[in-house]
Amino acid sequence: MEQEITVQVLCSFREALETLRKNGYVPLCEVAICDSFWTREPNHKNMPYQQIINDSKILREMVIKDSKGCKEVKLLTQKTKQFNEHGKVIGEDKTDTKVDDIPTEKEKLRTDGYYNFLNKTQTRFPMKGPDGFVLFIQDINGAGVFLELEQKTTAPGGGRVLAEMQGTPQEIFKTLVNKAVATGLPLGNDFAVQPTEILMQRNANAKEKE
Repeated sequence: MEQEITVQVLCSFREALETLRKNGYVPLCEVAICDSFWTREPNHKNMPYQQIINDSKILREMVIKDSKGCKEVKLLTQKTKQFNEHGKVIGEDKTDTKVDDIPTEKEKLRTDGYYNFLNKTQTRFPMKGPDGFVLFIQDINGAGVFLELEQKTTAPGGGRVLAEMQGTPQEIFKTLVNKAVATGLPLGNDFAVQPTEILMQRNANAKEKE
């Protein structure tokens, strides 16, 4: 189970990118991501996030732009998150399988009894810091701006390992938090924020007002 932290950034996406660049971080590429979340649970509207997310599959379509051009990657992802007693994520395992066509895969999931319960779009930049560590700045439509750091960082689209941190879970968590603080970004106090959970709650609140 790999550790990760996610913390809300308390400024605009543009301001966050400017701050990171000013502090020596270099964007490796720009990634546009469209995710659709699927579950077999017909009662998913009444299920807690911690339960439904571990029972779900994600169809992900990514467009990766860098100095070499533009590349499209399509994945079927299964995530297993580990939560602490407060419902906060403290680790994650995931399996990515490349697929050829998103509409075809959506139809397969529907045929297998899955429901599409959430759609999420985001823009993210992997940023390489002065120490060589790569972190991710994310602008998630409807949820906000977030900074994500992982114990094991891979290239976008499921490629080579860019960095892997060693140590006890406590040591790794402390190192990730210190690296986040060192960016100079204005950050929230919760380093186990779940943007997908925030988006789910905001969508639910919007539907209640309709």
